[in-house]
Amino acid sequence: MQAGRRNRLRTAFGLLLVLLVPASAGAIPFADAAAVSKTPAVAVVGDSLAWQADASIENDLSQSGYVDRLSVKPGHALSSAWAQSELKEDLQGKRFGVIVVETASNDSFQIAKKTDSVDKYSELLASLLHAAAGRCVVVVNAKVDVTPFYYRPSDALAVNRVISQAAVKYSNERIVAWNQEAKTHHSWFGSDLLHFTSVTPNALLTTDPPPSFDQSAGDKAFARAIVAGVKSCQGPDANVRAIG
Repeated sequence: MQAGRRNRLRTAFGLLLVLLVPASAGAIPFADAAAVSKTPAVAVVGDSLAWQADASIENDLSQSGYVDRLSVKPGHALSSAWAQSELKEDLQGKRFGVIVVETASNDSFQIAKKTDSVDKYSELLASLLHAAAGRCVVVVNAKVDVTPFYYRPSDALAVNRVISQAAVKYSNERIVAWNQEAKTHHSWFGSDLLHFTSVTPNALLTTDPPPSFDQSAGDKAFARAIVAGVKSCQGPDANVRAIG
């Protein structure tokens, strides 16, 4: 399958595996309650990290009872035409009650190159959260400590600050605090301190994502963090303290 466009719609294995999510006080008022409570549907738009962890994300979402559509493509920020197109498609109709956005590393990279600005990223994220009113948007923040080839710590911190500030204003945002979780797990990452050890960075654009039998500890941890973020959509509070 072409690595550039991995849009897949998967159905959970039978009705017995479908996760039933009851309404709770403070929960997100989803636009289509039936789609969330009876057949949870999750759309993931991600860059190279989600690309590497593709098999683990799909497996963990399926095992948790979610129907999913994964769109993963290395090197793309939220501002890219590809990401915007995928999100527009995911937001059409009421198919997906949860949207996962995993582009913060490339958003930081674009800011470091001055291709994008912090203000532009803030506007794009706010626009997405507004367009997704009535749904839950899970945003994965950026790992701060990476090789300077990609970006400086200040660039990632600026992106993470925007993500946290948006969660204060928009109750439908949830944050996966990937930077905090990654800080104490150096063995998850390769020499660039950003990508997982399942593939080398120069293989990101030349191969398919690593299969399930070749997922690293980092890939699996990343998938678990994303699924935890998805599940938090049924909770009362956004993680507004995840600034770092």
